[in-house]
Amino acid sequence: MFEKLLFLILSMLASPSFAQDNHLLYKYDTHIQQKIRRVDDLLQKRILRSLNRLIVDEQRMRKS
Repeated sequence: MFEKLLFLILSMLASPSFAQDNHLLYKYDTHIQQKIRRVDDLLQKRILRSLNRLIVDEQRMRKS
């Protein structure tokens, strides 16, 4: 029974449609990772801009 189940799973993994689906999943995963990196970069830029504004405002307050 176990050998039949193992054979079924292995034959499913070796089939072209599964390999194609797996490739699509890989491409989708890569796409999502790129989007996450872009969002991280945008957030990092926004945070740095906000910090720079705060620093500039504080320096202006000290000069006044």
